[in-house]
Amino acid sequence: MAEKKSVGHAYNVDFLNVVFAASSIFLFLSVIWMVWDDFDRDWKNTQRRFAQLEYQVTQAQRQQALQSVDKSKIAQLEAEKKRYADAKRKEAKEAGIEGEGLESYVKSSLESYLALEPDEVLVRIKDPNKRIQEVSYVDAAGETKHVSMREDEGYTRLSTWGDKPQADWKLRVSMKTSKNLVRQPFALADVPLP
Repeated sequence: MAEKKSVGHAYNVDFLNVVFAASSIFLFLSVIWMVWDDFDRDWKNTQRRFAQLEYQVTQAQRQQALQSVDKSKIAQLEAEKKRYADAKRKEAKEAGIEGEGLESYVKSSLESYLALEPDEVLVRIKDPNKRIQEVSYVDAAGETKHVSMREDEGYTRLSTWGDKPQADWKLRVSMKTSKNLVRQPFALADVPLP
């Protein structure tokens, strides 16, 4: 049998294995160092402190706003929410919903009850004779902002289509009265049609 000849190499394989192992360890350590250096930046600590400060300021503003709210109005709103939940629960029971599905239905109804978009204001308007013709806002510059009105669970939602109502805006309510409603009969005669 003939003796096998080994393939000759122009380089030392053992030396290349050592070089490859050393470069792999170096690259691994440099990746770990880069990740740590990216994570441990000074400005991130500043951001964390600012976020905490902003949270504290917001909480203080929230507490101040809650103190300025009339407690009787909050109690009245909570009572209305309870009445609404009871009505929805009764409605669901009559529809045959029971158990966990019933409570899930009531909970989702309460979440959407009186939920507002940033450009909406919720008001209760008592207008049995339907005399309100139009509602609009007037900003500090005197510019009129048109308002969309929508009835929702006994309340009226006033929406400005994206413009958030500001504290210095005023609400203008235009009403129909016998003095501002004029009826004039007229007839068209001999009008050519296109």
